[in-house]
Amino acid sequence: MLVYGDLEFRFRNNHLEVVTLTFEQSGAQVPAQIDSEQFRPVANRSFHVIENLLKENDVAWKKDEIMSDLDQEVDVYITEHHVHLAFYKDVLTKIGVVYK
Repeated sequence: MLVYGDLEFRFRNNHLEVVTLTFEQSGAQVPAQIDSEQFRPVANRSFHVIENLLKENDVAWKKDEIMSDLDQEVDVYITEHHVHLAFYKDVLTKIGVVYK
């Protein structure tokens, strides 16, 4: 695993498997090449805002019961496009992208 600030890179068998972006409560400090303006305010990362965003774009998602059970305060969801969304107290705190 490699960590660069709020970015986390996970490798398995010398192959990039997952890239994760972690948001602090005030917003992530990401490199200038990544535009995350719409996610900076906490209100824009609420469960209901993300849920509506996915519905508007016809993206199916489901709760990952196993990952959610590991930490009682974090709910993890997976979209049909293999994007992992972690919510802490109904606020999006992590986005993980799986590379296949």
